[in-house]
Amino acid sequence: MSGAPGAAEFEKATCSLFNSGLGLDANWVGSRRRGPDERGAFTDILVHSPQKDACGIIDTKAVSRYNLPSSDYAKMISNYIPNYREIAGDKISLAFCAYVAGGFSESFSIAARKLCGEKNVPCSGLRAADLLKMSKEKQLPQKNWELFCKNGLIRAE
Repeated sequence: MSGAPGAAEFEKATCSLFNSGLGLDANWVGSRRRGPDERGAFTDILVHSPQKDACGIIDTKAVSRYNLPSSDYAKMISNYIPNYREIAGDKISLAFCAYVAGGFSESFSIAARKLCGEKNVPCSGLRAADLLKMSKEKQLPQKNWELFCKNGLIRAE
């Protein structure tokens, strides 16, 4: 919950948990940049479905109470979702976008539903503590994948 100073470390640790804990093929892409003549950016983590025919994009927030503010909403709508194929591949469909944070405010779910309605891409949120718990449970990768393909907050069982 360090904010910007610990962001890259949080992104890498989150990516590692998606790989080793959830059994999903995740890549940290937070440091990748587009060409000098291109606008926009990429999300922090790209994760592939167990069948490798779809992907999800994950943005991490090293804060304790994330609410999906308008600036982050706009980045997801105008940059991350339109640009995902540049890092995933032209034939890969986008199954979800998600946020991992220390915690979430009540308004997050409202913004996530709105984002899904606008882009027809499910938007979910997962607390970092729940990601840790899920990584210890060692569920099948397909079950973990399916949790992210829904709207709203994901809770570890």
